[in-house]
Amino acid sequence: MSVTIKVSFDGNKRMYEDQLKFAKCKRKLISQIIKDTTPYVPFQEGTLEKSAITNQSRYKDKIVWNGPYARFLYHGLVMVGIRTRSAWAKRGEVKETIKKVLKYSKTHPLAGYKWYERSKIHNKDKWVKLTKECYKNG
Repeated sequence: MSVTIKVSFDGNKRMYEDQLKFAKCKRKLISQIIKDTTPYVPFQEGTLEKSAITNQSRYKDKIVWNGPYARFLYHGLVMVGIRTRSAWAKRGEVKETIKKVLKYSKTHPLAGYKWYERSKIHNKDKWVKLTKECYKNG
């Protein structure tokens, strides 16, 4: 009795392996960016700092620092309610920025506005190197 076995090469296998490698490297890069950017994130109780870590599973391809005050801390300008003109706006009231700059803690010297951009200035080469090495070594 003879058995015939048909073998075919799936050209998509390499592409699939590359996608897996890319996804692994992306997760590694995101973790490193969060780690390197943490010293730049304003800190009072740690809620904002920890929000990037907890949101990693929700926003797989993004880093999001989440919280009711994250946006105005990120832009570094005081936000006030459109009607009340108070930083303590009423529930549901839309806020807008004014030209008053926020003051950050002197005990946390790197913390301030646009923390990702400032971290990127100092760490971009490291992130590129990490990604290249990860992809190369698979």
